[in-house]
Amino acid sequence: MLGSGNAIKGPMFTSLNLLKERYVATYALTSAAMNVPKVLIYGFGDVLTAELWYVLWPLLLISLVGTYLGKRLMQFVSETWFEKIAFAAFSISAIALLFGK
Repeated sequence: MLGSGNAIKGPMFTSLNLLKERYVATYALTSAAMNVPKVLIYGFGDVLTAELWYVLWPLLLISLVGTYLGKRLMQFVSETWFEKIAFAAFSISAIALLFGK
């Protein structure tokens, strides 16, 4: 998790006043920038086999459905509540990093 920067990206983006759709889009773009090269490297290194891709397809579909539902839900969340929810998630994540196994 620390190698991907995810523990830092969320608080940094909210400190830049990126809320709601702008936050999610920026987070997704930076994650894609990190994950596309990883997938290519894993593919060339034979870590991602055809059998593994077959198993991963349902997770891709679940991800797409979750993205659609999250986008719809975002319409009903104010920027104030989004910020509160994000800070709560950051706090829980930080505690888990400190005390998790």
